[in-house]
Amino acid sequence: MTLRTARLITCLLATALVALAAPAATWADADPASDYLPGFDSYLPYGNTVAKPTQGQLDRLLKIARDRGRPFKVAVIATPTDLGAVTSLFNKLDDGDRALACDRVTLRTARLITCLLATALVALAAPAATWADADPASDYLPGFDSYLPYGNTVAKPTQGQLDRLLKIARDRGRPFKVAVIATPTDLGAVTSLFNKPKPYAKFLYREIKALVQGEATLVVVMPGGVGLEGQDAAAGRQVAAATRPGPKATPTQLASDAVTTVEKIAAASGHPLPQVKPVAPATAAPSHGHRLFVWLVVAGALFGVAVALLLRARAIQRAAAR
Repeated sequence: MTLRTARLITCLLATALVALAAPAATWADADPASDYLPGFDSYLPYGNTVAKPTQGQLDRLLKIARDRGRPFKVAVIATPTDLGAVTSLFNKLDDGDRALACDRVTLRTARLITCLLATALVALAAPAATWADADPASDYLPGFDSYLPYGNTVAKPTQGQLDRLLKIARDRGRPFKVAVIATPTDLGAVTSLFNKPKPYAKFLYREIKALVQGEATLVVVMPGGVGLEGQDAAAGRQVAAATRPGPKATPTQLASDAVTTVEKIAAASGHPLPQVKPVAPATAAPSHGHRLFVWLVVAGALFGVAVALLLRARAIQRAAAR
């Protein structure tokens, strides 16, 4: 799990805990009976104030009714407190029935969903710098075999060449994961590891290892050199040591060096790959901004649904209070 993902999940869970721990009074119009009756056949007054024999009598009767296919839902309201925040409906039986018809979407639930989704939107919209140690390559490499510099700056033929070579390696059972790092920006918030290919390779491999199925060889290519980890790293040490792209290397040159490095490591490990010529890829690699945009659209849609549920529940209770 990447640090960005882990922190987003932590943020959402913390919000959920705070929301669930809040007293009922903080959730305007919250109705305890509507929390209980979807899962139980009876809702009794606070404090276990109903005598046990009577409570048992009611429970057995409701069980018999359910077993016979004609279930009942019973709410016993002794005081306004039993209504939570909808105390205005105390002793208003008909209106109370309508108030409970919030269709199992209580205001507490709707507002919790709204709160969580709002947190998700804020978290996803935050710039990368706000997520300490966030590393873009660790987001991509579990699902793709290559991570290329920001801005699609690698020439399409070279990009296609690398993609096809990595596909062949995967099809032959010796997959590679390649990270091409051209500038500190490509490292997200771990810019201190720029041009330190070996330490960064160790860091990145720890991040993605649990998320990658099977064994793979990680290849990190930077202007300052090549870092290796994983399956064929030992066989490729000499290859990595001999590869020095240089400070003036362009993203395309770095990607080309990645192709050469993968070919040499495969040969050194006894699993040579065929030479692949540069050619434009059939489909463009996913851009960094595209995935964030998709997540924002999805989160925004869910947020809209939660708001709609909230407004619907409030409208029902306003109608019941008339």
